[in-house]
Amino acid sequence: TDHGRTGLLFRTGDSKSASEAVAQLLENPEYARRLGEAASHEVEARFSLGRTHEQLLTLLDRIFHQLKLF
Repeated sequence: TDHGRTGLLFRTGDSKSASEAVAQLLENPEYARRLGEAASHEVEARFSLGRTHEQLLTLLDRIFHQLKLF
């Protein structure tokens, strides 16, 4: 999560900061919508099937070359 771009961060157990973050979102629904959309796009870009497939192929290629299996 990128604070202020894809969500709001606060320390675990910091109920004051958590409640302030929730209040900020409730007071500004447009900001909450923008954060949600940015977070959704980030997840799609980083964890899509195509991206995961590409990363797996790159990893396997490096392993095979290190083991000289290729």
